[in-house]
Amino acid sequence: MKRIFLVFIIVSVLVASTLIGWADESKENGSVGSHEENISIKEEFDDTFSLKKETIILDGVQTNLFREFTSQENALMQVKKRCSILLNKIMNSHDLEVLTESNWQDYYTKMKAIFDDEKTKNLVKESDYEYRYLRAFFDIYENKYKNDKVKALASLDKKKVIMDDGAKKTVEEVLAENLPYDETISREFYDGVRGEIESQASSPKSVPNVSRAVYYANKYAYSPNHYQYYVFSFGDCTNFISQILEYSGVGQIVYNSVYSGWWHKYYSSSAHHEHSRSWTMADTFARYMGVTLTRTNHRAFSEKVYKGCIIGADFYNDGDWDHLGFVTAKDNYAATYNGWYYYDYKVAQHTSNYHRWVSNSDNNWEYIGSDGGKYARIRG
Repeated sequence: MKRIFLVFIIVSVLVASTLIGWADESKENGSVGSHEENISIKEEFDDTFSLKKETIILDGVQTNLFREFTSQENALMQVKKRCSILLNKIMNSHDLEVLTESNWQDYYTKMKAIFDDEKTKNLVKESDYEYRYLRAFFDIYENKYKNDKVKALASLDKKKVIMDDGAKKTVEEVLAENLPYDETISREFYDGVRGEIESQASSPKSVPNVSRAVYYANKYAYSPNHYQYYVFSFGDCTNFISQILEYSGVGQIVYNSVYSGWWHKYYSSSAHHEHSRSWTMADTFARYMGVTLTRTNHRAFSEKVYKGCIIGADFYNDGDWDHLGFVTAKDNYAATYNGWYYYDYKVAQHTSNYHRWVSNSDNNWEYIGSDGGKYARIRG
């Protein structure tokens, strides 16, 4: 009898181990609950940096500018101390000069692609505290230059045509691009142009064919589609989302200007690609396609996502969108993962390139809200 009971226990343990293994495999072998740190950067970031938020009168309406550092110089000095290890890794890997006000964009660009670049992909994890801290810093640091542009144009007629970034635009368009996405001028401008893409889609507020979208996302999440599209080495997330949307049945809106429509062109004779800014840039894509829902709490956001939706992240909730992903699956129940309670969902994205459940240790969407950021659901 004892022998039979012992055999029963051993078999039960083996069966339980097998079931646990199967469960792990269903989540892409993700090390659920094994994130390096479950610590928000927000408290230290807010204690370290002094931020200001100014307003300006546009068309008689008090309008918010982006939040910016009270002193760019002091902020740069502080982040060089706090993130010295990561900054040195980026500098040495790409032969950059020491971080200054004149080369910060080089660092920001290299940082965006740190996980897909052979030189740096093994040097840091996306969940690393220092990485998330530096990412939030650049999200705020860039805002001064946008605010300065808005201030310079504030007194001009909105219909006046000017040269901006080498292209002819109306003052209204430049203001819309350089104000927080929820400000009236920006919202009204993009509401006006959004009709172009809504009018040619049978289901303008969703992905027309979810099955095709999920198929494409799964196929090209890890290995980009070099055959049909250009792959951006330093930030490919929006290009990938645009490809998914097109494959699902949304037609391009083609213009000759990169500042208009939503399009990609390929010239076979010269093997040259061209894109609209809305095809390749997260903030422009989100504004053009339309932000339909925002949340700052990940639990609340996870309840609202669904299979086939496009999601966005504003890393420090400053008013522009920094990153995009695509949801290919979602659990219909909430659970606790490494101290966070939410509905698990699977994200396909580029930069970094992966197709993983949020509970996987290499997917870090749950950090965004606790770090002071904001989530969005886009186009549906």
